[in-house]
Amino acid sequence: MKKQVFAMFSSLTLLTAAGAFAQSHTAMYADIPFEFRVGTTILPAGHYDVRPQENPGVVLLRCHECKAGTVIVTDVADSKKTPEKGSLVFNRYDKIYFLSAIWTPGESRGRELRKSKSEREYARGSLTIPPVAVALAPQRPMR
Repeated sequence: MKKQVFAMFSSLTLLTAAGAFAQSHTAMYADIPFEFRVGTTILPAGHYDVRPQENPGVVLLRCHECKAGTVIVTDVADSKKTPEKGSLVFNRYDKIYFLSAIWTPGESRGRELRKSKSEREYARGSLTIPPVAVALAPQRPMR
């Protein structure tokens, strides 16, 4: 009897963990209408896949049409309110955009990027402009 209970508990635990893993590694898509920076990498406007990787905090950002992309290392960001819609958040300095956060719909924890040296330099020499959010969609937009 103990073996059956243990086997059932183990199976439920594995199914729950597998479901959580699959959900947290789901690709999202964004149509980014402007050139932007991630650290020192400059990426063109385009249709981007946003795909969490197996390593916690690592995200792949890739544009197939423009043949550009980068791997991003992020930190955990907490929100007081769970967002209904996902978004990519960009800090803006004049006409220069830096990716700063990734929010997945329905999750109170998002991913935050550390400010690079070049972003800190732009921030010192620019007026403060509110961040810009670009919607994340759970499936690739029809073109």
